[in-house]
Amino acid sequence: STPLVVYIHGGYWQRGHGRDYAFVARELLARGVSVAIPSYTLCPEVRIKDIVDEIALFVSHIWILTKVRPVLVGHSAGGHLAAMLMARGGIDGAPNDLIRAAYGISGAYDLEPLIGTTLNDALRLDTTKARAVSPIRGSTPNAQCTFVAAAGGDESSEFIRQAREFAAHWAKGGVAAESAIIPDTNHFTIVDELTRPNSPMLNRIVALAETVAG
Repeated sequence: STPLVVYIHGGYWQRGHGRDYAFVARELLARGVSVAIPSYTLCPEVRIKDIVDEIALFVSHIWILTKVRPVLVGHSAGGHLAAMLMARGGIDGAPNDLIRAAYGISGAYDLEPLIGTTLNDALRLDTTKARAVSPIRGSTPNAQCTFVAAAGGDESSEFIRQAREFAAHWAKGGVAAESAIIPDTNHFTIVDELTRPNSPMLNRIVALAETVAG
């Protein structure tokens, strides 16, 4: 079956639309990988946990339509959503282990540091709510899963810390989890690695997609 990537855009859960990210599909399509790019309702209209439910619903529909296991690829908030979905396991209308591989690009896995920032005006997190939607504090997926937590070498130390700590945390739980620091990229230019033929990021995502598609 044709390998499939679901790309989840970033924007701190409060900005962006799937159509703005069509450019990430070009090289994946050239490598024989289908790409689906959802949009989702944004904060403050909804809470982060509602967005997780929305993406789960999207992924279950993709499964019903294609019967192909997707690789979730998410940038920033999208990396967070990919990890939340992998940890969730059961998604209605789909196998419990539907998400076996995901690649988080500059993901946020611990949301508590956002509470004191202006981003929280729209997110409306308190300590309890932030912990409930922080993958680093939630359940660990089963050991058949692979998760890559990538961050740019020129990013803030917080994104690099979160990538390393999250991968180490899930690896301790038996997941094939690893961090990847992409040199000479920042929080935004790191997405361009998906448009570079044969970049290590692109090659890894293609390999994961081919493996889980079966």
